[in-house]
Amino acid sequence: MSGKNRNNLGQDASGMTLIEFMIGVGILSIIAFAATQFFTRMNQSDAEMSAKTKAQAELSILTSLLEKDLKFREVNSPADLCPNALCTQLSIDRLAPGGHGTYHVTYISSCQPLPSNTVYAGLSFNQVTSQCIKALNCAPGTYPSLAINVPAPPPGVQLPNYPSATPPAMQRRMAYNLVGAAICASKTKTQNITAPKPHTVSQDRIILEGAFLGPNNMIRVERKETVISSNNMAKIQMLPN
Repeated sequence: MSGKNRNNLGQDASGMTLIEFMIGVGILSIIAFAATQFFTRMNQSDAEMSAKTKAQAELSILTSLLEKDLKFREVNSPADLCPNALCTQLSIDRLAPGGHGTYHVTYISSCQPLPSNTVYAGLSFNQVTSQCIKALNCAPGTYPSLAINVPAPPPGVQLPNYPSATPPAMQRRMAYNLVGAAICASKTKTQNITAPKPHTVSQDRIILEGAFLGPNNMIRVERKETVISSNNMAKIQMLPN
């Protein structure tokens, strides 16, 4: 074989090796990119699921407190929970434990200023379409907050452990925590024509909402709903989510 032919073969072999190398690098880059995207989505999914679980747990605690307040509501002269079409505040006069009179508990939804240097900076709730948070229509720079106000209890009465604010205003980490909460109530009236004596059935519909963060800081909302009959307050119906 001549020297010229040997040189051509060497060049061909070297060229093929370079092409194979470039193809291999390209394949590895694609695999690395796909793996990065996969793990990023997995982390985002895990964070969202954890935040959703935390929101459900927080709402379950609030719903349990609300249910007990409604269960032990003063029935001698009950006031309307919501006299308007939609209320973001409701008050309950309820019996104190141990038969020590009554006390007043108020659930209040409001837009609070975003604390500086906290996890809330940059969040905007005015585009959230859920019922209670939407009703608040919090302006930029504010977030929806749920407060439960209870005056000093009667002497010797141990009150339930009501959280003063949900979410806590100064929390520093938001990945798995609530970033907003609200309550709202409405009254519906329907005519019961199937009863022996047709009558109007009045119901109070109460919704608790908790906001948490999904991928790309998208605000998602978990909710719990309670319906109580104004005609018979002993019948409290917990609706499925």
